[in-house]
Amino acid sequence: MLLLPTLTPGGDDAAGKALHAPTVADGEVRARADELDATLREAIEDSGFSLAIPDADELARGLRDSSLVERATAGEHGRWVLSPRLEREAGRWHLRFVAVAPGDRELRVRIDEATTLDLPARALVALRQLLLRRSASQPLAQRIESPASSAQNGVLAPPRTSGRMILALTGAAFGAFGGYAVERSSGSSDSRLVFPLIAVGSTVGAGAAILAADEWNLASDSAYAVGLGVVTGTIGGYALGREYASGSPEISPFAYGVSGGVVGLALSIRAVSQSTGTDVAPIIGSGAFLGALGGGLTARVIDGGLHGSPTLGVGEGIGAGLVAAAVLASVAQPDPNRLVNLDFGAGLGALVGAAAGSPFLLQSASTSTGRAFLACTTGGALAGGILGWWLAPSTVTARPMSVGPMLGQGTGLTIAGVF
Repeated sequence: MLLLPTLTPGGDDAAGKALHAPTVADGEVRARADELDATLREAIEDSGFSLAIPDADELARGLRDSSLVERATAGEHGRWVLSPRLEREAGRWHLRFVAVAPGDRELRVRIDEATTLDLPARALVALRQLLLRRSASQPLAQRIESPASSAQNGVLAPPRTSGRMILALTGAAFGAFGGYAVERSSGSSDSRLVFPLIAVGSTVGAGAAILAADEWNLASDSAYAVGLGVVTGTIGGYALGREYASGSPEISPFAYGVSGGVVGLALSIRAVSQSTGTDVAPIIGSGAFLGALGGGLTARVIDGGLHGSPTLGVGEGIGAGLVAAAVLASVAQPDPNRLVNLDFGAGLGALVGAAAGSPFLLQSASTSTGRAFLACTTGGALAGGILGWWLAPSTVTARPMSVGPMLGQGTGLTIAGVF
């Protein structure tokens, strides 16, 4: 949106003064105009618009209504153009907004009155109503709509509450885990502290998540991505703590879990903020799952044994998977269908490989037989992942496969299509 500076007077009085930017001679009008400009800039940016401030060359193009239309229709898709006007009369302020929608040739005008105290608030209300108003030339059924449907048509940014409850649930769960971790890590034997700490932690976590969702306007997919990062990071940190803190009674694996959740939160925020697309949650989930599967199998292959819990490999694998997912989300946007098929194929392939390697378990227990079984499981996971990725439905529109003869220097058969 191109926001022109506030002008005075209102511009609707043929016998009045010409439109101009307020000067010192206009008295209080100039101060209120500067305040109105600052309020509108912040409101426009909070509504999801990319704000453009006119320079000297832009202002030199004139302030006539025809110039507003020219600015709105310039470029490939055009842009919003807003020209606020302010005038004082009989102790009250007269607001007049003139706007042109992208690529439109229709002037939208909104008029309101306000006192000095409620001038910024009335300006914000008038601005919102102006942007929500649809063209009068459209059918009545299309003009009667809610703000949410107007947002889908590009008039305003999406509502700020789409990811609030998802983050609130995640924040409450992580806060409750943090409160429980504090009680367990403190070494206290008083069980009466457990539930108060859980209640305080869940309340703080839910409140912080709600504030974050409103401040950064997180959509549902972004909220799911952040939640997955926190949950999987907590699981990975706890798994590492089971190994690293096993010989240290003064260190609790729950503390590692909280640290892992914070790291997962940071990595998921990095992935959401730097992503080239909108489907970030499948990338985070796939990275954590494949990391856990690959880390556990790799640790077992190196160790050569089948007894005990592979918590160290799982924890390290989840950490590596989250890091890889954050990097991948910032440089590419893979198809979510392929990621889901990849995860499903890898998990099912690991089970099939384990079933195929079961005869090695019937032999005498040794390092070689254990590694042979794990090699079959790992090979099955790799083959299943590749097959799942290849068989996944692609977003590319497939052309019918065609088979025909190939003639030229050599004869043969050609197969063409999208696979």
